[in-house]
Amino acid sequence: MSTATNVSGLKLGTLAYIVQDNKILLLHRIKRKNDMHFGRWVGIGGKLEPHETPHDCIVREIKEEAGIRPTTIIFRGYVYFDEIKKEGQDVSPAYNWIVFLYKITDFIGEVLTENHEGVLKWIPIEKLHEYKMWEGDYHLIHAILKETKPLEAYFLYDGEMVVDFYFWPKKRQPNVNIP
Repeated sequence: MSTATNVSGLKLGTLAYIVQDNKILLLHRIKRKNDMHFGRWVGIGGKLEPHETPHDCIVREIKEEAGIRPTTIIFRGYVYFDEIKKEGQDVSPAYNWIVFLYKITDFIGEVLTENHEGVLKWIPIEKLHEYKMWEGDYHLIHAILKETKPLEAYFLYDGEMVVDFYFWPKKRQPNVNIP
């Protein structure tokens, strides 16, 4: 009989990219000034609640943040990353976040125009580079949309810059600046 290991400080989350007609639904986080994502465009997702599966979490988060119920939920993999460090702090990886990734292609309901965190907008995929996002999100979005196998990735940030990232089975891409 095995027992689960309690990893202190480990955080579990979900992240979904909702896509239709070569557009992706993103949330512009502009309503809370102390939000670590303030001013950025992000996918839909959040932290798992106690006794909640990742699948249940992403369904709940999409309902809460976008007002819709996903009907086609495609598991795309995992991404590991550490808390975003402030410039000058130690950037030794701890990878205390494990985020389950999903692609949503169908849903029921009307998408909200805004929520308690910001404004929702359908953005043409070819124009993503015009929107302020975390560097790693550009890579994640394109990998989730392009790849067919589940992804395993990690990102290491120093402030707002990705200093190392990895997509299994691809090789590491250190010191990469993404537009």
